[in-house]
Amino acid sequence: MGFKDRRQKPNKTRTIWTTVVAAIFLTLVAGSSGLWNETHASARGNNAANNRAEYVQRLIELSGSPYLELQCSTYICVAKRHEKCTAAEIWEGCRGAMEIAQEAKDFASLDENKLQSGDVVVFNGIHVGAYVGNGVWMDATPERGVAELKLPTNPFDPWYRGMVRILRWKV
Repeated sequence: MGFKDRRQKPNKTRTIWTTVVAAIFLTLVAGSSGLWNETHASARGNNAANNRAEYVQRLIELSGSPYLELQCSTYICVAKRHEKCTAAEIWEGCRGAMEIAQEAKDFASLDENKLQSGDVVVFNGIHVGAYVGNGVWMDATPERGVAELKLPTNPFDPWYRGMVRILRWKV
């Protein structure tokens, strides 16, 4: 004689309603406590950090690319996988994709404590580079292609002279 299954068959309607009620309850509890918003803000923050880390990694991986392939602003946009903006457009925020994080009268006057990996430096709207962290800057020039920016910059070189902006990609 075989084993007889005496378990009750699930009622699909009851299962669906139980799930819906549980979801509504959790939403109300999480929403009223702020947990829902905190959880989603945290997820967005982690996503932004991951995106920034990937962007910085691409900035580094493009090192050695010839200038004929990647000029300064193209280098930044290719690493970000963003449509091309010129140095002048990046100075103005790359058509709304970036925000100004810092401005200074010259490169030497920047507040290093406010820098984040992935920040973009724009020299007077004519040349751009990127901060990749740990005091390392990268840019692209006709002489070197994409490479580490040697500091201090020559204050008489027109590419590095004048007002400087640090811009950050918006999330």
